[in-house]
Amino acid sequence: NKLLSIVENKDYSCQAVYSLCQDILVDLDEKHNPIDWLYQVYQFALSKSFPEAVDLSFENISDNCRKTFLLYLEFLRVISEFQKSSGDSTFHSRYPLNFLTSEEKSKLENPAEYKRFLKVFNDEYIYEMMKLSQEVLNYNTLDHICGVNWIALFIGRQLYSLGLPVDLGRVSGTAAGHDVGKIRVQKC
Repeated sequence: NKLLSIVENKDYSCQAVYSLCQDILVDLDEKHNPIDWLYQVYQFALSKSFPEAVDLSFENISDNCRKTFLLYLEFLRVISEFQKSSGDSTFHSRYPLNFLTSEEKSKLENPAEYKRFLKVFNDEYIYEMMKLSQEVLNYNTLDHICGVNWIALFIGRQLYSLGLPVDLGRVSGTAAGHDVGKIRVQKC
């Protein structure tokens, strides 16, 4: 069982997730080509935020190909979420990129702004794009962002609990998003 292997070996890599769902992807897209597929899905995710930065064109891809990219990104999201609490030795579980709790969100001065940030972060598969970038291109923004977000929220929550005027939404959003633009220029 591939899923059991992922959990037992604590291998939450993009390649392991691809192996897990490859048969489904082939069923969805009979023209599925596994050569450089992780690079292709990385480029697809990158195109959602930075369309001018991609090397591949996604204008003329089939609906089935687009569905395989989106399905894979959803699989990667679920496995990555599980990894955060897995206790593996990565930054992803030691310093997981978690956002504000529902209670914290309800106390924000401007919750709509934070909700917009979360929507874009999720809709554009930012976390998954960074994870793919780390594995496919050896460009490690994700570990840095995990660490910065974790320490910023840790300190921000302490200051907030002392009654200081800390906007945890802005702390969380800026910490999680502060280096995302570097992904756009990583080829330079």
